[in-house]
Amino acid sequence: MSAVSARAVSDTDPSLGQDRSLSILIPCHNEAATVRELLSRVRAALPAAELLVVDDGSSDGSAEIIEEHAKALGLNAIFLPQRGGKGAAVREALKHATRPWVVIQDADLEYDPADLQQMQLAAIANPDCAIYGSRYLRRGKATGGSLAPFVGVKVLGILVKLLYGKYLSDTHTCYKMLPTALMKQLALDSQGFEICAEITSKLLNRQVSILEIPISYHPRSAATGKKIGVRDFFCAAGAYWRLRFQENRCPRATERSTGHSFWYLVTRFMVGALLVIAGAMKLSPWRTLALSYWLVLPPIVVFLVGLFEFLLGVAVLTFVVNRAIWVVTVATFATYLAILAWQFSSGQSICQCLGSRSLPILAMFALDGSLTLALWWWRKHWTTLSRAIGQSAAWELFSGIRLALPILALAGILGFGSLDAAVGYVSGGRVLPTVTSFHVGQISPGEMGTAQFEIMNFSFQVVRVIGAKSTCKCVALSDLPLTIPPGESRPFKVLLEGNSSSRAVLQREAATLVLDDPSRFLTLSVTATVVPSPPPVIVSQ
Repeated sequence: MSAVSARAVSDTDPSLGQDRSLSILIPCHNEAATVRELLSRVRAALPAAELLVVDDGSSDGSAEIIEEHAKALGLNAIFLPQRGGKGAAVREALKHATRPWVVIQDADLEYDPADLQQMQLAAIANPDCAIYGSRYLRRGKATGGSLAPFVGVKVLGILVKLLYGKYLSDTHTCYKMLPTALMKQLALDSQGFEICAEITSKLLNRQVSILEIPISYHPRSAATGKKIGVRDFFCAAGAYWRLRFQENRCPRATERSTGHSFWYLVTRFMVGALLVIAGAMKLSPWRTLALSYWLVLPPIVVFLVGLFEFLLGVAVLTFVVNRAIWVVTVATFATYLAILAWQFSSGQSICQCLGSRSLPILAMFALDGSLTLALWWWRKHWTTLSRAIGQSAAWELFSGIRLALPILALAGILGFGSLDAAVGYVSGGRVLPTVTSFHVGQISPGEMGTAQFEIMNFSFQVVRVIGAKSTCKCVALSDLPLTIPPGESRPFKVLLEGNSSSRAVLQREAATLVLDDPSRFLTLSVTATVVPSPPPVIVSQ
């Protein structure tokens, strides 16, 4: 940034009032149509406030208007020779603030400066809080405003809730009133509109309470000068994510120490990792999932369950201190245990607990049970963390892994078609199915069901499937031998004949494909709901 020149700096001494304790930071860039009226409104509403106006390299005459009215309105006017962005202008104004409280005021007419009086009363009554003037508190989209900014603010509010455990109705309001000392301690470094996200993130990381009060709002359109756009939404979302993990400590830390931080971190990481992996396994590919002969989840339900698990796992891995997340996680694992116990009692020994992977029910029951006990044992840590956790070596270990895991899971789905295939590739496999388990639906005893698999060749040589071994004579394989060129995929069918049974059952069989390389093999699982045909009705003459 170039050197700052201060022209026309003036100070007045109006009658003392509560606004005497307030410094108002007014960044301005190309607002010649509104800045004159805005400055007059601010001075009329708050005659004793300190006004710090920063012209951010305007080229439309805004600087001249500010300079012209500086003495008459008692403005401290600062002029930047070139544009640095809203964040840069706010930071420059903050350097010159001398009053106990500070608030940001845009140079347009979307916000009414009269609302600052009510905010200042709230600040006096709540000196330990940051006061946010919310445009959407207890109301929906403002009259005359477009839908996109409203939806964007609400989406960012949900993101803040997931990352920080605090929902705000208007995270990106211009009106943020803070103690000046606190504002300076935040060490702001944003250049553009993402300064709103930076202030909110750093306040929540410092456990500062944010109090929202309703304000009026008169939105303008891009045609009349609105500058914020879609790019700024993604910049803000990225800032929330980055700043949530920037400081190497847990949020909401207290001075209470604990000697059990390591095992809490281990168990919480395991819970989050299991949820992320289980969810990612179900997100792709689109498939049916059979839990029993009478409970078969259609693809849309499997996808939604996977999405819920994945998002919950991400929330757990953020280590947000939030009782609601703990309650939902406990309920989820209790549901897992109930399903596993019911499957085992019905005679099953294998489950598709992670989506497409066939796993022993008893092993998953032991894992889910131990994690449920850990959730209960460490329940207090989910609502009140100690500073010792944030300063521990275990936190250093998990801080990077917890961020990478969801990203790697999504990358595996995008790169390989499914997380199952991605795991197989990382494990050394180069000939992989998109999914290792397939449900053929409902069949009768003796009837054939067809499972359609997709086999992908990630190696640099031709691979041939020359044969197969199955767990039962009821399994037949077509399309053999199968040749798969490098970098291509081929469909592969497995036929399953329903076994005879006196009652409806979930039949599960497996087939192991034999490749031309004896060191490589693939195991595919096929399930079917076998429902016996009703006995013929004999009508006596």
